[in-house]
Parts: sequence; C-alpha cells; structure tokens
Amino acid sequence: RVLSNVVVDAYTYFVAWDLLAKEIDPVKLTKSNRHDQVGSGGELPEDTAQALAHFEHLINQLTKGPLGNWKVAMVASPPLRRHYVRDPQDPTNTRISVTSKDGSRKKGDHLLWLLEVLLEEDQLFLCGLDNVCDELEREIRSNKTSRERITPYIASLISDLSLFGELKRQIALVTPGPRMGVIVEQEEKHAVFNKRIKLFSQTFTTMTGLGKGLAEVGTPLCKFDYPSHKRRTQATTETMQHAESNLDTFWSHVDDYCKAKTSGTIHQMLTDILKERQLQRTPDWVDPTKDSNDSKEHSESDTISSELAAVELQSRTENTITAATTHARGRQKTKTRGVPRTSSATTVQDTDDVTDQNLAKPILEVSKRGFKVFTALFYMPAEEEPPGEVPWSDFLSAMASVGFSIKKLDGSAWMFALVDDEWKQSIIFHEPHPSSKIPFQVARRIGRRLWRRYGWSSENFRRA
Repeated sequence: RVLSNVVVDAYTYFVAWDLLAKEIDPVKLTKSNRHDQVGSGGELPEDTAQALAHFEHLINQLTKGPLGNWKVAMVASPPLRRHYVRDPQDPTNTRISVTSKDGSRKKGDHLLWLLEVLLEEDQLFLCGLDNVCDELEREIRSNKTSRERITPYIASLISDLSLFGELKRQIALVTPGPRMGVIVEQEEKHAVFNKRIKLFSQTFTTMTGLGKGLAEVGTPLCKFDYPSHKRRTQATTETMQHAESNLDTFWSHVDDYCKAKTSGTIHQMLTDILKERQLQRTPDWVDPTKDSNDSKEHSESDTISSELAAVELQSRTENTITAATTHARGRQKTKTRGVPRTSSATTVQDTDDVTDQNLAKPILEVSKRGFKVFTALFYMPAEEEPPGEVPWSDFLSAMASVGFSIKKLDGSAWMFALVDDEWKQSIIFHEPHPSSKIPFQVARRIGRRLWRRYGWSSENFRRA
C-alpha cells in the first residue's frame, strides 16, 4: 500500500502540476488583454470572469489531493504522532481514524494549532489557506524548536499547499467576489473541469490497485541500496548494478499492470507531457591497476614521440612567423577573470580555437568555494575519495556566482533562474531539513537535474 501510494502520487502530482501550468497561460492572456478593465472597480469582462472562475474551480479541486495527504501524514509524522492516539479499528472498512491525546501538548503550542487548522475544513475556510501557510512559514523560520518538528515530507506538503493558497489569493485580488458565481453555473464548472482532468483521471484510474504484488518486487528496500556515494570498487559496482536490475524488475511490474488495464505503459500514456530520457547504466568494473600498467609500457615511447613532434612544430613555426610576432604572442596573458574585452587588434581569431564542443560547453569560472560545491554535484566515481556534505549556504553562493537569481518560496522550496537564459527556465530545489547541509547522495541528484536542464557537467567549471 505504501509503495503503491508513492508511485501513484508521483505520477498524479506530475500530471496535476503540468495541467496547472498549461491552464494558467490562457488565464494570463485573457487578463492581460483586459488589463485596463481588470481592477478598475467595475465588473469584470465576461470572458475574463469565466476564465478565472474555471481556473479557480480547478485549483479548488486539485487542492483536495495535498489536503488529503496532509490528513494522513501530519498525525503520523514522527515528531507529532505522540499528540494523537489511534481509535479502535472498524471491522467493516480499512479507514484509520485518530483523536487527540489528552495531556500530550503544551499550552500555547502555536505550531500544532496551525498544523491542525489544515485538518479542519471549517477552520481552514475561516482562516484562509494562504494565511495559514504564511503563518506556518513565519513560525518555522523564526522558531528553531518548531523547525525541528517539521520533517522533509511535511515541509514538501506545506510547499504544495502554499502554492495553491497563493494562486487562490491572486485570483481573489482581481475578482469581484460573490458576483463571480452568477456568471458560471456550478454544473458548467464541473463539466469543464471533468474535460480538463481527463488525463489525470485516466492516470489515477489506471494505477488504482497497483499495490497487488508490488511488495514482492519492492521489498526489502535494502535491495535498492545504491552506494554511489562510496568510492568505486568492484564490490560497489556490483551492488549498484544489482540495484539497477531490481529497479528494472520493479518498474516492469508497474508496466505490466498498466498494460493489462490500458494496453500500454504509463509512460506511453503520458508521452505528450514526458520528455525522453536516456537511462544511464553502471558500466562493468575495470581494474585501474591494469590500465596503469598498460600506460607505463607506452609512456616512454609516447614521451619521445611528443618531444619530436614539438621540435618539428617549433621548426615550422619559426619559418612562418617573424620573431617580433613570436615575441608578442609569447608575452600575451590569458585573462581568467570576467569577460575579456575585444579590440580592433584582437577581433581576428583562429577558427581552430572555436569548436562545436566549446560552444556547447561554456566554461564557467568559479571561486575555490564554488568549485568545491560543483565538484560534489558532478562527482565522478573514478575519482579517489567522494566529497562530504555540501553546506546549503555554499550551494546558494555557488549558484549565484554562475548567474542564477535565487528566490525563497514557501516551505523548503527555493527557485533558481538563470538571469541570461532567453528561455527563462527555472528550477526548484528543496533546502535540507533539519540539517543545513546537503547529503552527498542528494547533491549528486541535484547535479543530474542540472545536467538534464542545462547540459552542465564537471567539465563546465574551472577555478578562477
């Protein structure tokens, strides 16, 4: 059941966010076309009011998903579960209910009161989702004790709910309130909503009941141990390959289940919104001592050949350029900081210096501190020792040094956007919690996401 929820939530959340991103563009276009009339104090234009009404209904319905997960996760969170007691199980259903435990909470526990407001629909309606999430954010930031009671999963749910709350608030700022409900009837809202979430419903329906047999291929969880944070040896290589094989078996079970219900895999169903990715497999172990022995056999002959080639190159160079030019070029200094200036004397470049590889992989000069961060993000297993944890402050500094604008969102989410990116592609990373350091495994995951989004690797960075 737990494994099934993990898989189903991952795909349904992805489809939901993609749906919101697509539906918000027409709303923005309609609002911008009526900019002079929106917010002027009069009634909204009919097309704008209808677009906002349907979008608000979409948000209200999609918010039920994170709120449903919140009701299950909050009372079960390890730092908070001591405040609740499980009621006797009803034999007629599998639903689990809990009640507050008497004497388990301190007087004036502001954090717990805010968390419980999200459990009660009436209280949430009176307080407002955006207000509760904003106050939660303030409490968590300002109170260390409260911050330690929030687990990473709870923080991610707060981030999702905060985004939904902000969307509702933005709509409320431009809508005339009760008059909006007269323009679009409830039946029409439901009809448009059901049409919009067709893919979402299809995804959820297809994966319902996935838990049957999933435990056999998904447990014990130690079969997926992936020691990428350890130095690459024959043992770690075989462990990683074994984990990849077990993961293939797990997803084959998911694919087979979906094929039995829809005659296609889940990725084939979502082919319009999923991007193609190339799987990276762990190559077989190669003993580095054998490579070093082979290289030693050829090192002496390679050295002699290199010296002869250098003498020949110097001879040909002296015959084609003057001594003055040679002296001038020898005194040139390569600029390593900032953007070099171009002048009339230096506008001509050798075509051999500009290659497709250089254009595709720009070199970003970073400080010693930043280089250490990116070395951890793009760690290569062939290197001797894996790096340790990365301080979050160092990560923020490194990202800012390569041109990212950084914005703190609600919960643990931070948004990074390249200032000079013409496509305006942003990426979101979550701050580690409760520790302020990024574990090495998470750091490598961040590196893979940067590679998929911007094509970056360790070759793109150099110490200034």
